[in-house]
Amino acid sequence: MCCITGVLQEPIASNHFPSYTEMRLTTFSIVAIDLLCEKTIEEQIATIAFNGSCILVAVPNEMILWRVETFWDKEPDTLRWIETFKPDDLFIDIGANIGLYSLYAALSRGVETIAFEPESLNYALLNKNIFLNRLDRKMKAYSLALSNEMALNAIHLSLFTAGAACHNFKEKFDFKHEPFVPQFSQGCFSMTLDSLIEQQLIPVPQYIKIDVDGMEHKILEGAKQTMKNAAVQSVLVELNMNLLSHRQVIEFMKENNFRCSRSQIQQSEGPFKEVVNYIFFREPKSEWERCFSYASKISDL
Repeated sequence: MCCITGVLQEPIASNHFPSYTEMRLTTFSIVAIDLLCEKTIEEQIATIAFNGSCILVAVPNEMILWRVETFWDKEPDTLRWIETFKPDDLFIDIGANIGLYSLYAALSRGVETIAFEPESLNYALLNKNIFLNRLDRKMKAYSLALSNEMALNAIHLSLFTAGAACHNFKEKFDFKHEPFVPQFSQGCFSMTLDSLIEQQLIPVPQYIKIDVDGMEHKILEGAKQTMKNAAVQSVLVELNMNLLSHRQVIEFMKENNFRCSRSQIQQSEGPFKEVVNYIFFREPKSEWERCFSYASKISDL
């Protein structure tokens, strides 16, 4: 359930008339200025209601509205997984986008949450959503790409629009690992999850979500020591089963005493066919297994 409310703001007054030189703007610049002014006049806030509470979400465009409207249906197992978290857990969301799952975890479960989102427009909106929900003491966002190396490079954007996805750090590949021409390449810094924890910049998390549309395997390469840590209880990873590097993630997780439920794996259709979420959990039985009976069917993959 969601609803939209409009928040009107006072327009910026101006009594300045530009000179002839100042008026020598390109048509593109004029259109850009008009769009900017339009966006400062009205802002929409959506609410996602749950259990007598709600998540407030800034909605600057139709893509964000689609994310709000499909929140309960798009990844139901992700939501059920989040609902197993305990208040003293730490949740790390890698590839948080505008932060809907991070916000849900922090608000519904009371967990400490760290969200990583390197894309600039999504990062700005992610912080705005943290502000709207007054979660700055419970949730922190960082504009940092996680990978298998420390590097100063670029994140290549499929679309330079708030709420967009399918970007890639360093390499100009799409989620299928095929070359693509980015609409914009934004400067970006990357680190490994292992280095963040080894340097005590962040604690060891109990739960990790990795959804970055293609380079999940590289993030796990940079988290080899973290995956060996018994404090990590469960990891949700989006994998493209058409890619060998992604199929190898399953074996890597098994080597670190994780397993996953076959029944929670559901195939997608269309361009994202075979792109699915795998929820890995440790032995002995995790909270995920205890809460959901169908998770007792263990994958032999």
